Amino acid sequence: MVKYLNETYPQPGIAYLDKALSTKCVISFITEIGLQVWQPSGSRDAQVYRDFITSAVILGIDEKTIKETIRIRKKHKLKIPDAIIAATAIMNELILISDNEKDFNKIHGLDFANPSSMLRL
Repeated sequence: MVKYLNETYPQPGIAYLDKALSTKCVISFITEIGLQVWQPSGSRDAQVYRDFITSAVILGIDEKTIKETIRIRKKHKLKIPDAIIAATAIMNELILISDNEKDFNKIHGLDFANPSSMLRL
C-alpha cells in the first residue's frame, strides 16, 4: 500500500487501486502495522497514511486464518507476515493487491493482483 499512497505505481496500477478502493478498503492487521511504522518523508504523506488507516477496515486473525497461515507457511515457505496476509485474503474472499508476485502468485486459491505489472494489460 505504500507504493499506492506514495503514487509510485504505474498509472494503470494506480487507476486499478483507485477503483478497487473506492467502495471499501480492507487490510490485514499486519498491513496496518507496516503502515503505522512507516516514516513518510513529509507531513502531507503522513496525513495521507493516517487518513487511509482510519478509513480502512482492519481484519484481525481468527482460528481458521491461523490454520490457513500455517498451511501456506509450510507449503510455500513464506515469511510469517506474508503468509498471514495471504491467509487473511483467502479466508475473507478478498483480492490481495501487492507487487510481491514471487511469493503470492504461487498460492492456489489466492486472488492476487499486481499493480506494478498493469502496464502489460
